[in-house]
Amino acid sequence: TGVEAGLVAPSDPQATITGTQEVHVVNDTGGSLSDLYLRLYPNLRQYGDGRMVVRDVTVDGVPVVPEPPPLYSVPASTPVVAPDAGSQDLILLRLPLANPLAPGASATLRLGFTTTVPLEPVDGTGPFVFMPDTGRWTLAHWFPILAGLDPAFGWETDPPAAWADVTFSNTALFDVTLTAPDDLVLVTTGVEVEGAVERLHQVRRFISGPARDFAIVADPELASVSTDVNGTRVVSYYQPQNAAGGAQILEWGAQALTIFSEL
Repeated sequence: TGVEAGLVAPSDPQATITGTQEVHVVNDTGGSLSDLYLRLYPNLRQYGDGRMVVRDVTVDGVPVVPEPPPLYSVPASTPVVAPDAGSQDLILLRLPLANPLAPGASATLRLGFTTTVPLEPVDGTGPFVFMPDTGRWTLAHWFPILAGLDPAFGWETDPPAAWADVTFSNTALFDVTLTAPDDLVLVTTGVEVEGAVERLHQVRRFISGPARDFAIVADPELASVSTDVNGTRVVSYYQPQNAAGGAQILEWGAQALTIFSEL
């Protein structure tokens, strides 16, 4: 999964992420696939004003019109219009394939997306929110995610859990390029491989090993401390006033990685 995205702090007031995405899908189910499914988690009810809209969807260069599955659809809904507050018609999108994907074959999905990040979570916490008082972004499942695919049962299309971790997806390799204000410290899945500051913005590229999501925390005041555990760099990020706690968490994290590696 390759993503290029930009974080834009509130102006009207909205915090948004605009990006393009390329997903390389390999059919390892043993049968043919006639469609693909995308999860649009920001449209979940618990994210209040959170929204996600996709556009310009193609599979192997062929335009595809997304379809909301009947379970999630409402009359006259379309996949390119943001849903009303609380509606669930765009939590899941079906992408019909003009030519079924044969076993072992691959396809490349490309699309554009715009994500609106809620300024305050409905329940006061959450993994998907922008906090205006601190300027912090906490971002899980902020981009369209290919739904989980079970080789025996097919696409996982059940409604997400209403509590704990809502994300359900297969693992992927991520290549993500982020454009963000230059004052933000970016903490992400994966490892940074390129970075530069251009005027008032930073552009940074991250690559991950197998993961089921690409999470981001961006904050203008984060400090960090790190250590090495058998060639793996462990980093603890913290608010400057919490330096003692940050050091303690680093110690615990390093101990845990050491123990699990030995086991």
